[in-house]
Amino acid sequence: MAEIIFHAKRLDILRRKDLERLLDFVENVDSTIEESEKLIRKECDEFLYGFKRLEEIVPIYVKFGKEHFVEIALKHKQKAVGYQAMVYLCVWVRSLEEKDLIGRPAKAKETAMLKISSSNVEVITDTVKAFALASKQHNEDMKFLLEKVIGIC
Repeated sequence: MAEIIFHAKRLDILRRKDLERLLDFVENVDSTIEESEKLIRKECDEFLYGFKRLEEIVPIYVKFGKEHFVEIALKHKQKAVGYQAMVYLCVWVRSLEEKDLIGRPAKAKETAMLKISSSNVEVITDTVKAFALASKQHNEDMKFLLEKVIGIC
């Protein structure tokens, strides 16, 4: 994320004013999703070979853009007890530079490129905002990163 923000600023896709607005947003987040949300398990009256069925209600926050959407979802921590907020940036295939990807499976190690310009800069800003909302640690990371980039400008 740091490299993307730095290059967006260097190429004038993000201006100093944009970075300052993002920093203001990050600094004004008073409660993160990781702190305020929880997963809920609901028991059902169904069994399958002795296993009781449970259903999990998972809060997911989504922000849709023209060429992307960003999700924030709570997931089980990999090596610890509890949950962590995960941020996913999903880009519509039709928005990629490589138009021949539609309608076929991807090849091993195949890559594609999303060209970011001032017309779709919300791909970056929405992702920064999602990280700022996800957890205290991500919020602090975004604050640090934005302050560094603004300081370099």
